[in-house]
Amino acid sequence: MKVKGKISQDSGTHSYCPKCWSEGIQPYAAEGREYYRCERCGYDDSRLIMFYPQMRYRILPDGELLHYSVGAVIEWEGKFLLFHRRLFPFHYTIVAGHWDLDDETPEIAVAREIAEEAGIEIRPEKPVFVETLEEPCRRGADFHEWRLYRATVDQNTATLSDEADIIGWYAPDEIRELDLTIPTEYFLKKLGII
Repeated sequence: MKVKGKISQDSGTHSYCPKCWSEGIQPYAAEGREYYRCERCGYDDSRLIMFYPQMRYRILPDGELLHYSVGAVIEWEGKFLLFHRRLFPFHYTIVAGHWDLDDETPEIAVAREIAEEAGIEIRPEKPVFVETLEEPCRRGADFHEWRLYRATVDQNTATLSDEADIIGWYAPDEIRELDLTIPTEYFLKKLGII
């Protein structure tokens, strides 16, 4: 999404309507999913544009918003950890999230995401891919600079976070039948998993 107005520079979190740039946009839940509605213009969808003090982002020359992301393909005995998102995009995904904090390396960020989203304590050492993908997120960016990691675990324990409604370990033939997020499908194909 393109940045259409002034971004507040104070120390608070600001959420903008993608349609009218009002800060009157509010989250609400429907059928177990999170959506956003603008009190000013009536916008009602699964995305907004959000800025917060520790956020790492770039505004591209054409006004498009770019975020920085980390993700991990986690394997256990030939199966891969995926969860189904209850936040946009509402598809199956690898463990992934935004790399925001200035004092956080991407390796610390991916370890944090793995712990938050799956309850697994591991720290991948270096990314297998670093590249920019066009793919939308709920916080308003249509472009993400990705750092993708790979890890193997010796136990199939994983816990469900509040971002998901399903979590599990899937064989490649099972994964091919799932609705995957854009980066999940892209990276799993690039790694030759699906």
